[in-house]
Amino acid sequence: MKTKKKTIKKTKTNLKLIITAPHWFCMNQDENLCDQHSLIDSKLLYLSIKKLLKNKVIYIKPNKIHRSLTDANRGKKDDKLGIYHPLLKPFLNKIKKGLNRRPKLLLDIHSYSVNNNLPFYLLYIDLGKQKILCESFASKICYKCNINYNQKMIKTGTLDNEIIRLALEKKSIKLAIIIELSDMNNDYIRNLLIEAIRDVSIEFIRDIL
Repeated sequence: MKTKKKTIKKTKTNLKLIITAPHWFCMNQDENLCDQHSLIDSKLLYLSIKKLLKNKVIYIKPNKIHRSLTDANRGKKDDKLGIYHPLLKPFLNKIKKGLNRRPKLLLDIHSYSVNNNLPFYLLYIDLGKQKILCESFASKICYKCNINYNQKMIKTGTLDNEIIRLALEKKSIKLAIIIELSDMNNDYIRNLLIEAIRDVSIEFIRDIL
């Protein structure tokens, strides 16, 4: 008589961090509707953090869907579907699945072409302790890069930043921010910032209650 083998259901490890890059896809090197350097910035950050967190960090980006078709970082508004567009369903589903794995931190990586004389700035949604944590995050990045902290390095975002809004619905998430890195950063500054963001992220995850 054959005995049935028991199947053991594998449970996925809880995450510590989610990294997203919704506007990475560009048609060419000159347009500014996309985020020209967010792909390389987000990949470098993910690979650097993965060495330390292993399978407790995930990196999520949409397929090659241009922002002119639908915005992967916005919710529904009027006739615009944003991240809820059918073409972005795989991207949205990956974010939701990741958030269900109880991460502590979400970093939404963007880049910008406007010359504001800043190498980076952060956006937060003004809920709970998000502003205080965001200020601390930015000042620690500056300290590690040996640059002066500027109050313009943090800005208040809005609830139409859908990835951040979805993240903050989860109790496990302690901080969810948009990180904007300047397209004008040279390779030295880029790598310096990536290392600093990595270190501040690891320290945040370690120290958060």
